[in-house]
Amino acid sequence: MLKPHYAVTTDIARVYKVRERGRQGWGWAIATIREWRGGGQIDVQSDFGSYAYTWTAIGDRSLREFLCDLSFDYFMNKAMGGSYELFDEGKTINSIKAEIFRLRESGVIDRRIAHEWRDDVDDCGDAGSEHLFAERLMRCDWFNKVFDVYPPIETVDNPQARAFWDGPWQALCTHWRQELDLQKRVAA
Repeated sequence: MLKPHYAVTTDIARVYKVRERGRQGWGWAIATIREWRGGGQIDVQSDFGSYAYTWTAIGDRSLREFLCDLSFDYFMNKAMGGSYELFDEGKTINSIKAEIFRLRESGVIDRRIAHEWRDDVDDCGDAGSEHLFAERLMRCDWFNKVFDVYPPIETVDNPQARAFWDGPWQALCTHWRQELDLQKRVAA
């Protein structure tokens, strides 16, 4: 017989189900929460993606109170591991061209050089990914004259993460606040 390597225990969690009431048929989430003194864990499955994280030091408040006070960036960075921001090639190109324009305006480079560099930036476009764009740009002979190590990258919120935050997440927070308020009134 094999020696057991894992111990299995059970625990109790709360499950919250959210569904958008409109006609679109989307906008649902199922959030499972385990709370304990000073921490807790959330696991969300939704049509806007999956979000999960465990906090072990949130102070004296409940996990639900803690979650309702979080910002979009903090929550998404934890629950999506930082993948909530997407590379925005157009904004990145415009930002780099603006830097080239500033160099031209301040007299660091002349008009001809500025046009050449802006053409180089355009040639790096249609990369499809941040890393390919940066790799192309870093091959330009002038790159290290303008940037230290890596080009400034512009991002945009992942539309699914934003839709989850603005929809089901807000509904969950509203529900948790009402739930906590009721608990406080009953305890008083």
